[in-house]
Amino acid sequence: MPRYLIHVGPHKTGTTYLQLRFDAARKRLCERGVIYPAELSASKMEPSHRRLFPDIRTSNISYLRFVFEQPAHKDAEYVLISAEDLNHLAPQEPGSLREAIDGGPATIIFYCRRWSELLPSLWQEKVKHGCDETFPEFFSANIADPLASP
Repeated sequence: MPRYLIHVGPHKTGTTYLQLRFDAARKRLCERGVIYPAELSASKMEPSHRRLFPDIRTSNISYLRFVFEQPAHKDAEYVLISAEDLNHLAPQEPGSLREAIDGGPATIIFYCRRWSELLPSLWQEKVKHGCDETFPEFFSANIADPLASP
């Protein structure tokens, strides 16, 4: 039974870069006993495992089991999963993933970016997509209600 490495990469923490590197190194990783499942990738151009998120959220256990019971997975030492949206799961929803991997050993890898670094990056992303809010306005709104902040 493989060990599962589950990378929960929140947005704006370098997750896309890592996923591109995992995808580029897929063959070398496999030679070292690490599977980065292509069948979970969103597309050839987007190697994120974000397709996993709705299946966990809807408890699509039969499909998830099918994916994790692939012969290549069973022979691997590790199965590496990387998806940005996993940090948006409700507290009970990761149970679907645990059930799908049949209780196999799992390590969660989570990168938490400092708020002082994250806020400017989030603001830049909003501006890139057409928002005309100034940084002081964005910053003030986030400081005023930190629990509502992305």
